Amino acid sequence: MKVAIPVEGGYLSPTFDFAGHLLVVVYKNGKIVERQKIAVTEQLPSLRAARLKYLKINTLLCGAISNPLAAMVWHHGINIISGLSGDVETVLNESLNAGTLMSQSTLPGFSPTVWKGCCRRWRRRFRGGR
Repeated sequence: MKVAIPVEGGYLSPTFDFAGHLLVVVYKNGKIVERQKIAVTEQLPSLRAARLKYLKINTLLCGAISNPLAAMVWHHGINIISGLSGDVETVLNESLNAGTLMSQSTLPGFSPTVWKGCCRRWRRRFRGGR
């Protein structure tokens, strides 16, 4: 499984929309087998979402993310867990060991949110659902 985390100086970037770098981590058999830091130069939301698809990311762990960008990422089949903050190593260890993220790694006033899709209007418009 490939996980992407927007980072700035060892901490999760406050918002994925403006992050300058991604930490891409590959998990196999419950262990981190590969890490790679990648510069993100795309400014348009559609290009950021396409970059995640190109990198074959399965899950995006992030702080905040705008609804339009989240919808684009989700439509590429990438899971989003938002509302996170703090040290990257802490978030990685919690997500690897516990499978769930503790409250010490969340933004104030938030609990980790798994982005399961968008509103009805978006589903109707882009997926043909009702």
